[in-house]
Amino acid sequence: APGKEVALALDCAASELHKGGKYTFKKSGGGTYDAKGMVELYAVKQIVETEQLVREAVAFTLRGSAIECRVLASQGVWSVEVDPGQIQQVIQNLVLNASQAMNGVGQMQICIGNVAAGRADVPGLAPGPAVRIEVIDKGPGVPEHIQGKLFQPYVTSKEQGSGLGLASAFSIVRKHEGVITYESGQQGAIFSVWLPAASRQVSAQKIQEQAMIQGTGRVLVMDDNEGILKMLSRALVHLGFEPTTVRDGAEALRVIEQSLSENMPFRAMILDQTIPGGIGGAEALALVRGVDRNVKAIATSGYTEGETMANYQDFGFDSVLRKPFRIQDLAKVLSEVLT
Repeated sequence: APGKEVALALDCAASELHKGGKYTFKKSGGGTYDAKGMVELYAVKQIVETEQLVREAVAFTLRGSAIECRVLASQGVWSVEVDPGQIQQVIQNLVLNASQAMNGVGQMQICIGNVAAGRADVPGLAPGPAVRIEVIDKGPGVPEHIQGKLFQPYVTSKEQGSGLGLASAFSIVRKHEGVITYESGQQGAIFSVWLPAASRQVSAQKIQEQAMIQGTGRVLVMDDNEGILKMLSRALVHLGFEPTTVRDGAEALRVIEQSLSENMPFRAMILDQTIPGGIGGAEALALVRGVDRNVKAIATSGYTEGETMANYQDFGFDSVLRKPFRIQDLAKVLSEVLT
């Protein structure tokens, strides 16, 4: 079915984006750091269905693995208002750690449930109702001598570990006014992520209905990854749009100028922010605005530390798409900027 083909295509694109793993900690070099060496994170939040978010992260992380993961969600789990890409990175880190602790075989479990206001006695958690996500493995657990500093950068019990995964997860969750905790289970480890429930609850059906709105018109896509250009083109066609792909800002400007001369303007542009050796999204938009002030501009990136993604309006963008994203996210953003 076309829908399944597009979903698979975007999933493949997400796989490309995750290759090489983008961490939020570095030992030296650029970025904005606090006293502990943490990169300043910028969150682009939206209301999402918690269970779906977790299941997608688990499926991506364990693809091809011998690990069996049971996801148990209470009925009526609340939605959360988060940066989906960042929180999925947290879940992926925890699931990967659990898988490695079990040497890639066996069964792990993830439990998702609501916590009523005042019922969560967790220091640092924002007041009010929350959602708890527990990742439970059957490995040997965390050595006692590092449990107290488990979420600090470069602390690890693995011979080949970087000590960045849990530190990154801790930083992301904290930026979402949540908390991540560890406790020893009867067998193995239990990591819990506590996130504030969204102040406005939206049903999964409503999220789905809003996200899949069809559209029309021309859309320009700029990215240096050929695979992503192909996947996005297929998704846009599925949604009713006419895509044109380019690989950097100079080519984007030429295509926009040609479209105006032919009286066939684009309705929107999706611009990747980082183009190695070429003109990236913010600079490309500045060039395009010199000839076309009507086309809507959407910034996209796979990096969590990009200031453009958090303060996109300051750079002239109308909205953002954080990689990896689903076809529902693409449809929702285009609908918002074009209506």
